[in-house]
Amino acid sequence: MIPWTVLVVLALETVQVVSFFRSSYFRFVEHFGQIQTELIWADSLQLLAAYLSTFTVQLYFASRIHALANRLRRSSLSLFGVYLISPCFHLWRTQRLLDSISSTLLSLDSQTTFVINASLNN
Repeated sequence: MIPWTVLVVLALETVQVVSFFRSSYFRFVEHFGQIQTELIWADSLQLLAAYLSTFTVQLYFASRIHALANRLRRSSLSLFGVYLISPCFHLWRTQRLLDSISSTLLSLDSQTTFVINASLNN
């Protein structure tokens, strides 16, 4: 029998790949030659699916660590990092990634404006 976490990760990764191809098709086929600086819904869905997939895998590993710790009779304080710090770290890392994408898109927008203004002045 396949564990439920495998099926959840398979579904989330499928959503991520489909939204990646939708986003790529939008940028490179539908809007070929046009610089797109705004995100479309597929970009957000791709990031959400990637984050949820990572979170599901980490929950699975946390449950395995919990089972192992119960067998070894360790204190529950040692699992504090697994249950609280790890998800918080990944939320922080996702926020940094989104900020990086936003700043990259803003710099692309300013570069595009500069190139357009330079070509109009010639």
